[in-house]
Amino acid sequence: MLRHVVSLVEKAADLAFALRRYPPSSAHAAPKVIAHRGAWDYTACFENTMRSFTKARELGAYGIEFDVHFTADLVPVVHHDPKLERMFKHPGVLKSMTLKNIRSVTPDVPTLDEVLALKGLHFMIEIKVEMDDAKLAALNSCLEKFEPLRDYHLLTVKPAIVREGRKTPAAAWILVGQLNLSPLVKLSLAKGYGGVAGHYLGLSEAHIAQLHEQKQIAGVGFTPTKNLFNRERARGIDFVFTNSTCRLF
Repeated sequence: MLRHVVSLVEKAADLAFALRRYPPSSAHAAPKVIAHRGAWDYTACFENTMRSFTKARELGAYGIEFDVHFTADLVPVVHHDPKLERMFKHPGVLKSMTLKNIRSVTPDVPTLDEVLALKGLHFMIEIKVEMDDAKLAALNSCLEKFEPLRDYHLLTVKPAIVREGRKTPAAAWILVGQLNLSPLVKLSLAKGYGGVAGHYLGLSEAHIAQLHEQKQIAGVGFTPTKNLFNRERARGIDFVFTNSTCRLF
């Protein structure tokens, strides 16, 4: 229900903002474009697949956002849902399947290692599940050759998921929300996290100023047009997450 309400509000806001033109602003650097689940569509190129990620790079995205679950044999894999059903019409549950099981169903669920092998992209890695020591060790192993902040950030919609460590320092974690972002901004500032990303209707100019004062990131999603991208540039946003990568260049 909440997702449906947000979608309706977003469509109304897009129409309202479209009535005003936002020219490119020179006051701030352009936000870095992050392709949300890659550059995908509902037919030839599925979300969170290697095709969607390479397409995002070809379109000029600075980075990609993707979701990580763990298999039964503790391999971090990239897929949004805990099940394969929505994308691949199979009832399999990722945490109950080995990587070999998953590959027997579909080759289109990449491992985290496979995605991280892509060159020329910044990685926004959303952790979907709580991590015990074994899962954290598996994640750390994948990230061993990479530098937090420079090469990747970690995202979560559940602050309780945050685990701090050498490869997962506080400053690498970005808290994700939708419209009610004040609690997340307050928590990020108090904990020294990397920042907050939320719906462009929810992240206010006051939030942006608070985050920037502490050298934290202010990110928004899901800007669908170049016009709204220019609005976020004028507000000093650092990262724009989008499902419409091709429209922003």
